[in-house]
Amino acid sequence: MKPELFIIGGPKCGTTALCTYLAGHPAICFSEPKEPKFFHTDFAGAHRLVHDEAEYMARFAYDPQRHRMLAEGTVWYLYSQTAVSNILAFNPDARFVVMIRNPVDLAYSLHSQLLYGGDEEVESFEEAWRLQEARKASQQVPSGARDPKALLYGEVAKLGEQVERLLSVVPRERVLVVNHEDFSQNPQREYRKVLDFAGLPDDARDSFERVNENRALRRNPLTSILFQLRKVKLALGIRGSFGIWQALQPLVAKRAQRAGLPEAFADELREHFKADIERLEHLVELDLTAWKSTASHSPDKASTDSP
Repeated sequence: MKPELFIIGGPKCGTTALCTYLAGHPAICFSEPKEPKFFHTDFAGAHRLVHDEAEYMARFAYDPQRHRMLAEGTVWYLYSQTAVSNILAFNPDARFVVMIRNPVDLAYSLHSQLLYGGDEEVESFEEAWRLQEARKASQQVPSGARDPKALLYGEVAKLGEQVERLLSVVPRERVLVVNHEDFSQNPQREYRKVLDFAGLPDDARDSFERVNENRALRRNPLTSILFQLRKVKLALGIRGSFGIWQALQPLVAKRAQRAGLPEAFADELREHFKADIERLEHLVELDLTAWKSTASHSPDKASTDSP
């Protein structure tokens, strides 16, 4: 059996929470970790976790007596130019779940995540936003960045463009779109929609805990040491975290709520994303008017990545 259900993004749209809930379903064999990071071959090797099919399949503890479906949730597949085609070559029957979010909030939240994880080092989101053109030219890229493409916030958050590319190669009936706002307000309803899309029975889950809320780094010597070790690991091409970050996380991180964006900058971002939002509205047949006029800058109910 090959993985059939792919939760492919976008980043910071609630996929970690959804994957956590799906991993608890008795009929689903979910990958460990949630993001095997295999099919986005247009990303640098340091950004990918596994590099061959045997290693990829080893991430699934499949039990034929229990499991009816294999699933995984790498959030960079939607943004990638190659991942979906690679997945279809691997399994032509693949089904895709796409989670969408106000792109202003997505981009702001992604900056916070990448700063926390060590890919980003510019603490001001507005400053990091204005570095995108330089970073496209491989300039002013942080030494801890696994791939500069992840730092192009204006491109990562253009979900309309990415969904259009997805639907150009995948039939609409094999794509489910979940709105982050709907998922945050009623996770049980949206979770059941995903199960129905996957052809799986409701497992009567009634607990939907908050998962992977926004965090910020504690500025202390231990944090500095860990980030220096991370840079050495990347330079040597060593993959995996060996559980060190997770074990020490309480000492180096804290829950944090992001401040609101300056209104002039928020207006600039809304204008940047306006045409792409309209494209997405047409593709998924949802009214996203509020995205073009407001940006909540709210703390995440759930996010999608780990450092």
